[in-house]
Amino acid sequence: MTISAEDIWNKAVQKVKEKNFFPPLWQALDSAVPLSLEEDYIVLGFRPGTFHLRTHLETGSNRVLIEDILSNLMGKPYTLRVVEASTPEEWQVLKEKERSLEEAEIEEFARIRGTINILREWERFVIELHRIYSSLPHRSLPQVKAAFLYQIIPRILAKKKELHTEDEASRETNEKAFARMLDRLSSWTGIPSALIAYELLKREREG
Repeated sequence: MTISAEDIWNKAVQKVKEKNFFPPLWQALDSAVPLSLEEDYIVLGFRPGTFHLRTHLETGSNRVLIEDILSNLMGKPYTLRVVEASTPEEWQVLKEKERSLEEAEIEEFARIRGTINILREWERFVIELHRIYSSLPHRSLPQVKAAFLYQIIPRILAKKKELHTEDEASRETNEKAFARMLDRLSSWTGIPSALIAYELLKREREG
């Protein structure tokens, strides 16, 4: 069963209140809007006029308590991120802006280091992978997503080997582009990028 940000946050709020009676904190907990469960953090927003309450969640022992409870609920290290948004749609817009800024920074890095061709090659490869994914029937099904990942792992490893170089600047660009590709795969499939990286590493070491 798929868990939602709202489910996790409601459980966390209840447990925090059991451990800490502090009315301003309770007000902040009740005012926070759970927007998204990301790979290793929950995204919270606040409705207009209540964003100032975020400080009760983000600072000191309150944050430690909340993140400890979230980690226990999720079964892995989990953190809190507060954004100036009040709906999931606003969060997606903000997330896309951040992604665009990050991509621009990577491109500028590659241009300065003289490795823009490597970055462009990875971009073409990502487009190729997306074309394959977009053509799959029933791609919303988890078994189809898993089959897609299984299918493309050899392609990714071959591309990584093709672009491998010992030159430091090229190696840094490769690492940044590779991480960006993992994030893209994760956004299409819903499979955590760290899990995709693990499967690639496992297959690579198996030879």
